[in-house]
Amino acid sequence: MAPNQREIQRQLSKKYNIVFDGPIDSIQNPTWPGTCTAIFRHIQELGKKEYAQYREGISADFARVPWKYQVQTRAKRIAEKAKQCINARKNESGWRLSLESEVMARFTVEIAW
Repeated sequence: MAPNQREIQRQLSKKYNIVFDGPIDSIQNPTWPGTCTAIFRHIQELGKKEYAQYREGISADFARVPWKYQVQTRAKRIAEKAKQCINARKNESGWRLSLESEVMARFTVEIAW
């Protein structure tokens, strides 16, 4: 009897030493490569931020950095689009079509210091 797809994936994961730790915030003693530790720690910290904490702040820099005042609105739009992707059970290309333009829009804005 031929092994099913799940078993094939399990064997390939074992062969190539691929380990899935689970949600990043639930890992107690991670065994990440040293070069990735700082990145994953930053991801953990970002994951602990509450939505209310991640919002526009009032400052005198508005003329210099107007994009800062749109961060929460953009985050809300991206989260809503992600929920729609989950509910529609979209694949990777569907997610990319739905979200990529919104995520990448920030990089099209000219920033002058």
